[in-house]
Amino acid sequence: MKQKLFGIGICMLMFVAAVLPVVATETGCASCGDQTVKWEQLPDMTENGTDVCVTSTMEIPRMLADDFKCTMTGPITDVHLWGSWFQDLKGIIKMIHLSIHEDIPANESPAHYSMPGKVLWQMNFSAGQFTEKLYHEGTAEWWWDPYTGELVPKADHAIWQYDINISATNAFIQQGTPNHPVIYWLDVYVETSTGVFGWKTAGVQWNDDAVYRVGAPTPTWLELKYPTGHPLQGRSIDLAFRITTTPVCCYKVAIPHISLFKLKVRVTETCNQSHTNVPWNITITRGTTHAYFTGTIAAIAAGSTVTITSGSLSGFGSFTISVKVNDCPPVVKRGFLFLWIVIVF
Repeated sequence: MKQKLFGIGICMLMFVAAVLPVVATETGCASCGDQTVKWEQLPDMTENGTDVCVTSTMEIPRMLADDFKCTMTGPITDVHLWGSWFQDLKGIIKMIHLSIHEDIPANESPAHYSMPGKVLWQMNFSAGQFTEKLYHEGTAEWWWDPYTGELVPKADHAIWQYDINISATNAFIQQGTPNHPVIYWLDVYVETSTGVFGWKTAGVQWNDDAVYRVGAPTPTWLELKYPTGHPLQGRSIDLAFRITTTPVCCYKVAIPHISLFKLKVRVTETCNQSHTNVPWNITITRGTTHAYFTGTIAAIAAGSTVTITSGSLSGFGSFTISVKVNDCPPVVKRGFLFLWIVIVF
């Protein structure tokens, strides 16, 4: 009878161990994939294209801004600007200033046109934090300085592209969605060691005019319209820029339960794309014993679930499992087992 009871007790313990819950569902995120364009206004490469002076000095603290619409929540990790150098005398940009502002719509603006509002994010980028490349050449274009009124035809013949990379830790997180878009403003000024740089006008017009800031210590924003003497005089000006993001892939790691002496770890990608050969590693710690498993997930399609399978570990008592996918933060879970088991991933 005692042996029978003992056997029943062992079976009960095995049952308890088999169903003991180890519930953990957490998400870690990592950058992956190619850049995704969040907004784009390409430069006007016709003879009507104009460079609006954006070089700030002690004498004239210039700053230009244009609005854009966000329909995709996420970080801005790259800003791309187009512009030209006055009289094609290419100089050196020593600093680019970027700011993101709230939108003050026309019906709420004291000037009755929309303009930048509260500053939400700003950074300065020095040499080495941005790159430049020749984008287009051969078309004679205009130069205009709204601060001095100077308007010069055929002032330059080359368009340069400046790419500014923003680390994920410093990036501004946009909040717009397709159903609830948000309008923001990007403002820009540059400081140069040589040469005078202008921000290129865009080939298409969206929403309200770009603006330039005047006045101190209480600045205001004035609309940018093509000046008298320009072929497009009186029309709205928009400025050329592109906003992109490096997709952030989120991997949901779930340790649902122990079933039939098997601890299953599921990894689900929540990105809107598929990835192959995603690296992962698992560490199991029981006392002073550590077991390490590494490999790659052959494929994780958006919204699908993949169970990692590799290795085993036996023993009694408490354990800690750490699952790390790609560069995501690890998911750590502690559990306790009453008898010898085999853990399968």
